[in-house]
This record gives sequence, structure tokens and C-alpha cells, in this order.
Amino acid sequence: AEVAVVNITQCDAPKNSNQLRHLVNFEMHMDREIHPAFVQAFSPILQRSWLSPTNDTKSNWKMIPGMQEPSMSTRMTAYESALLSTPSGHMPWIARLYVRTTLLPSPGIAGLRGGMGPGMTATLTLEVSPKDEPGLHYQESMTVPIEVDSQAWRPTRVSLAGEQALRQQVDEWGHKLSQWLSCEEVKPTVTAVNQQAISINVGALAGIKKGDEWLIADPKNFPAQLLGNEGAPQTLLARVQAVSPYDSKLILAAGPSNAVQVNWRAWPADTVVKSPSVAPEPKALQNKSVLPR
Repeated sequence: AEVAVVNITQCDAPKNSNQLRHLVNFEMHMDREIHPAFVQAFSPILQRSWLSPTNDTKSNWKMIPGMQEPSMSTRMTAYESALLSTPSGHMPWIARLYVRTTLLPSPGIAGLRGGMGPGMTATLTLEVSPKDEPGLHYQESMTVPIEVDSQAWRPTRVSLAGEQALRQQVDEWGHKLSQWLSCEEVKPTVTAVNQQAISINVGALAGIKKGDEWLIADPKNFPAQLLGNEGAPQTLLARVQAVSPYDSKLILAAGPSNAVQVNWRAWPADTVVKSPSVAPEPKALQNKSVLPR
């Protein structure tokens, strides 16, 4: 395979120590003239490796299919249907995979006469970026040679070696994304405020559990100004009351509820306060030390 573009951010140390996962809205854009044999082989690989509900839950990211059918089936499973109804606009990250195939010259005399196929190459370009920040954060393009089995009595299909090459590329990208996203903090955002209840755009798929405690604050003032006179009064303590796959409902335990605004950020309390065994109280917040970010 040939690497066309590589732009991977490096960091000194992983930032996600609280076991939360990044939620990534996944979109696949296939060229209009994509080879059917490639689609038939590649879609199940993506489903198993990136989009399956039973894939590696130890990973620090989770792919959620966007508003498009992720498989070649004309009938979606109940799981796919549920995913396609998710509020993908609230996903903090977006990944776009662009795919095209190019037929290679046919072997032997047929190739000399201008014949093409059945062999092909697949060009895969992956782009990943946060939705709330401009600019592309990750881009890599690979050209993978695809071996093809072609027999007169059945349709052309990608060989086992070709499927293995595609699976290896998908797995390699998954490993790179884990390393790259470990440099980024999970940054839940307040999406709704209703009296003492607020909603944030992370849920069970991101690793949120009922009873978790969070600090809610304006990202402009937190955590840098937490120890100041203005920072602590505007930092609210909330506890998770209900969790859905994609968001959570929190109840404010302390602090002025009328101060919360949509697009404020949430931080797990035990990753901000050095003594996670001590529940942070509003009056005690000024005496706590904030871990470096």
C-alpha cells in the first residue's frame, strides 16, 4: 500500500485517564463507479471492525454510522435502524471515509489490447476532525492493491488475500485513531437546560454511568480560573440521573442553576479534583487543586 497523505498529531502523554470514549459520527462516501465486488467485501469488514455493537469496548473511541445505510443489505437490522436515528449532529467528532476503485490492465494479451480488470486497486482516504473546531486534524490516504477471483460461472469477487489486505488497513487505522485520540480529552457539551436538569451529549456508549459526578462550567473560565474568586461560584456540581446511549441527564447538586447555558462544558469531577474520594462541595472547591491539562 502507498501512503499519499499523513498528518497525525503527537502528544507527550495520554489525556483520557477516566476511561471515557470519543464518539465519532461515521460517514462513508463511495465513488459512483465503485466496483460491486469491492463493496461486497469491504462493507462487512467495516461493520465488524468499526460499526458493530460488539466491537472492542476497551477502545477510546466509538464509531456511530451517520444518516446512511452502513451495509449492503436492503433491509437494515434493528441495531442499524436505531443507530441511523441517533442525533448525529451532537457527536463531537466526525470521520469521513472516501473510497474509489480503479481497474488494472488485464493480464496477457487482453491487457495489451486495452482490456481492464478484473484486478483493481482501492484508494481509501480517511479524514477525522472535531465538529466544533475548524481545520482538518487527521488525514491519511492509502492505495491498496486488491486481488480478485474471477471465474466464468460466478460473479467476480475479492480474493481472501484481498479481504485480508483491506481488513489489515482498517485495523491499522483503528490503532492509529486510538493513539491519536488519546491526545484529546473527551469534552462533553451541555445541549439542553431545564431548571435543575441539564443534558450533555455523551452517554452509555461514551462510558457514562448513572451516579457519576460532573462539574459544569463555562469553558472560558474553567479549569484555569477555578481557584479564582469568579471561577468557583460559576462552577456547578451535577450528578448523572439517567443515561441513554448517546446523551445523559444530570441533576444539579449545587450551584446556581440559572447560570448554566447551552454549550457549556462538563468535566468528570474525579479527574479535576486531586482527591476523587472526596466529593467536591461548592464551598470547598476553592481549596482543591486542579490537575494540569
